[in-house]
Amino acid sequence: MATVELEFVQCPHSGCGGLWLPKERRAQLRENGESFYCPSGHSIYFAESENQKLRKQVKQLEVKLNDLNFCPLCYENYAGDRRGHLIDYHKAVRKPRVLRAA
Repeated sequence: MATVELEFVQCPHSGCGGLWLPKERRAQLRENGESFYCPSGHSIYFAESENQKLRKQVKQLEVKLNDLNFCPLCYENYAGDRRGHLIDYHKAVRKPRVLRAA
């Protein structure tokens, strides 16, 4: 017989108890930010999902790197000429080829 680990989730509404959820389901709800209901019908959700927090942190770090003239590929300072750095060091920026009809 399989055992299921349960975790208690407190309902934020005063006077209401809470509910027991399987550990895996609670982790899924926290990760996705989905709302769920207590036995009294109150809607409950975790304020910000783990994925949302991490995405926000990544965006903030990307903005900081951009502001400091750091290359997103090698994290070196490119001294203001991003396009030149990408062409010279990564060959990442190329002019589009124009195809002409024969």
